[in-house]
Amino acid sequence: MKKSEALVLEFLQYQNLSAALDKLRTHDDLVGYDHSELNCLQCIGTMEHPNVTALAERMQMTRGAISKIIQKLSDKGAVASYQLPGNRQKVYYVLTDLGRSLFDRHEIRHRQWEEEEQRFYDSLDQATLETVTDFMRRLNGYLLHQLEEKRQ
Repeated sequence: MKKSEALVLEFLQYQNLSAALDKLRTHDDLVGYDHSELNCLQCIGTMEHPNVTALAERMQMTRGAISKIIQKLSDKGAVASYQLPGNRQKVYYVLTDLGRSLFDRHEIRHRQWEEEEQRFYDSLDQATLETVTDFMRRLNGYLLHQLEEKRQ
C-alpha cells in the first residue's frame, strides 16, 4: 500500500472515530437535529442579519441546501424569518427561544469537543505541530480550490 493510500485510510478512520465519539457526546436534547442543522443554527446565532445567501457562503453549501435546512428548522420551531423595514425583498432569519436553547447546548458540546482535541494537540512537540499545521493549511487550500472549480 502506498503511503498516500495509508494516509487516506487514516483520515477515514479519524472521521469514523470522531463521528462515533460525537454520537456518544450527543445528549437526548439534540437528537432530531443533524450536523448541518446544528451548524446552521450556530451561524444564525452568530451572524448579523443572516439570509440564505450569507448562510450558504459561510457554510460552503448551495443556497438550495440552505433553504432546505432553514425549512426543516422552521418546521421544528427553531428559527423564524423577518424582514428589515424598508426592504421587503430580503428575508433574514433569527433563532426562536427553542433555537437559542439548541444553539447554547450545541456551543457547550462544541467547546467540550475542542477541549478534548486540544489535550491531544498539547501533547505534541512544536515541530510536529508546525508540520501538521502546514499540511492542513495546504490540504484546506486544495479542497477550497476543488470546491471553487466544481461550482463553476
